[in-house]
Amino acid sequence: MAESHALETFFKLIAQVAHVEGVARGLDEDQADVASTLRRSAYVLGVAALDTYFHERAVGKLVTAAAPGAEPAARVASYLGGLSAEQVSGGRAEQLVRLRVGYKTLVSPQNIDKLLTACGDMAENIWTDHALALGSRPDRERRALEVIYDRRNQIAHEGDWDNIDRSFRPMSAAHLQDCVAGVSRIAQGFDVLV
Repeated sequence: MAESHALETFFKLIAQVAHVEGVARGLDEDQADVASTLRRSAYVLGVAALDTYFHERAVGKLVTAAAPGAEPAARVASYLGGLSAEQVSGGRAEQLVRLRVGYKTLVSPQNIDKLLTACGDMAENIWTDHALALGSRPDRERRALEVIYDRRNQIAHEGDWDNIDRSFRPMSAAHLQDCVAGVSRIAQGFDVLV
């Protein structure tokens, strides 16, 4: 099965993460603090790549989910908020859905579940299939994504500042690699399933 446009976009954004890591890796040891700052930025971009992936998948799936009739259109409109069932199934549905999806953060497992449910999918089944394909369990895969998303929030909303130690939290190449591996695992796995 060919990868979706959403997954192609995801990989383009992940390539930008690799570029930033390349610059960080090329810095001298006396610039370790600069390398950490670059990696923090790359970490946020890595999580944004997954958010963008789900945004891109959401538009087509939500428009398709709304098309069969009034009840599914109402479900999609309720999920998006600010739109009517007629709007999500009308002539400008794709543009309006894209606009409303743009206001959502689609990285936490809970928000991914809400999206899948709005599309008429069984979120738990998708997580289970995803986990089984990896030889894992759904709860582990959800927790792994939660950890990545939480670290992104520490960076984006707290400046990655540790108030107890009065310093920045460590950010190494390994932290960034774990982020990229985690978001890639989700995007690639879900691309096959949804």
